[in-house]
Amino acid sequence: AAMRISPLSCLPLLLAACLHHDFAGAASASSPPLSNPKFPAFAFSRASPGLHLRRSSAQMSGRKPAGLSLGRMQLGKADVSGLEEVVRKEVWSSENLPAVDRAYEVLSGSQPARPWEVLFRSLGASEAFRSKAWAKEPFVMNVDPPLSDAPAPSFARDSFTMGDLEEHVQHYPTSYAAQGALSPDGKGGWYMRRVGVSGPPVPGQPVPPTKFADVQASLKQGTVVLNSAGGYIAPLASITLATLEAFQLPIGLNLYVTNPGMALSAPPHTDKQDVFVVQSQGSKHWRVFAPPPPKNRMGADPYSRGKGPDALTLEELGPPLLETDLLEGQMLYIPAGFPHTTDTTSAASAGKPSIHLTLGVDTHIWGLTYASLRQAALGRARQKTLVQVDGTDRDVTSLEDAQYFGLHHPLPFGFLAADHLPEDAASGSSEQARALVTFIAHDLARRMIEAEAARFAAEGVAGLVQSLNLLEVAAYSLMHYNRILAIQRNMYVDAKVGISKAPAPLRVQHYMNQLDQAMTHWVAWSAGAPPPPPPSPFRSG
Repeated sequence: AAMRISPLSCLPLLLAACLHHDFAGAASASSPPLSNPKFPAFAFSRASPGLHLRRSSAQMSGRKPAGLSLGRMQLGKADVSGLEEVVRKEVWSSENLPAVDRAYEVLSGSQPARPWEVLFRSLGASEAFRSKAWAKEPFVMNVDPPLSDAPAPSFARDSFTMGDLEEHVQHYPTSYAAQGALSPDGKGGWYMRRVGVSGPPVPGQPVPPTKFADVQASLKQGTVVLNSAGGYIAPLASITLATLEAFQLPIGLNLYVTNPGMALSAPPHTDKQDVFVVQSQGSKHWRVFAPPPPKNRMGADPYSRGKGPDALTLEELGPPLLETDLLEGQMLYIPAGFPHTTDTTSAASAGKPSIHLTLGVDTHIWGLTYASLRQAALGRARQKTLVQVDGTDRDVTSLEDAQYFGLHHPLPFGFLAADHLPEDAASGSSEQARALVTFIAHDLARRMIEAEAARFAAEGVAGLVQSLNLLEVAAYSLMHYNRILAIQRNMYVDAKVGISKAPAPLRVQHYMNQLDQAMTHWVAWSAGAPPPPPPSPFRSG
């Protein structure tokens, strides 16, 4: 077998390349395993009509970061209809359904992965999605044809049903199965109760599997949530892996089940993930709101509002940006930090439980944001990480909305890099890698100056890039990204095809430990401390 080169082993080379503007040789050595050997697959394998993936060098010059449009919807009906048409043609073309793939999925009992990968590749390739919707505004689109078009083929509708849950829930540990509830005193936000057991897990004792009967009992009281279900349940691992490969970004999949007639299945709250909610069975009523100003609750995480002791009320939010009954075969996109609340009381929700898959893009969770790079740059330079507002050191939530969300914007990795790669360079080349790292370093400097002009404006972008070694920071974040992506990819492949023979909880814990090690390594490096050895994500254990 051919030997794979760990992206971690080329870290000194990549950093040196950044500092000396010479990426020769670093690109091919830095790709994660189980993927094309070229440095991250930013360019997709097949162009779609009207979908342009990369920019020329001339088009890239002078580009500035896009701001967050709060309460101003830019994605029109024509844009969504265009996305639906592209997905419909791409998913059901004969090119995307070869007999070998279909045979594997039928014989293995795995969830068909190709339609999901094509769905998210089509989204990532869409200029309308990247420029108008991503991290900016919610929208709903039809993934499957409406039921009225039957017998048109579908893949999202009934992709995971109550029957599937009964079959597979035994592979899911009780330590993660939860039922959503309001705070006991009525003053806080959303809490999670354990399903079927009382008390914390016993150290050293095997974690018992979740029982379907316990799930059914919990559904009478509220929504049942299986967090990280994509790591435990093979059909969901197939969907999660397909999404990861399409977006080339870290992905997590949660499963939500709610009985009809629930007046409040989830109270107003925000999440750290950009999420794609796919309605598999039944229906659920959604209201999505613009993010409240971070100043409303200074010190609170705007990406975790309405959880634990923090209450997020409808009075604080105002009218919704989007309100819809999400039907079977439809998908709802919600940017990270956008509050939302749900119920199952509408007529569309009557008759059967609502089951939806939430595919979360985990850029905030794994530190793949400009705010994380700012923290690293200032931490390694031994400078204060608090922001200066009116000459006073304050928490970052004291910034104006545009400045705060500008700093917390996801880094342009994976499909997001498409707008920042020169078209006149070979796909996966060292020139593309150099262009991406250089763009991130300078974009970070621009965002830092915009947020703290009195502190950094005098240096200018070029001066700040040099004084804070932002090229080094951007390059190291690229290595961190590759690490996280490689570990997640291995975890979902293992869950899908059963590489390791350990029980699901032990198998997943192995990869979760690797992810924890990767984050510990990144945090220590960001603080300027000697980082512990990074994990090796290239064996299943």
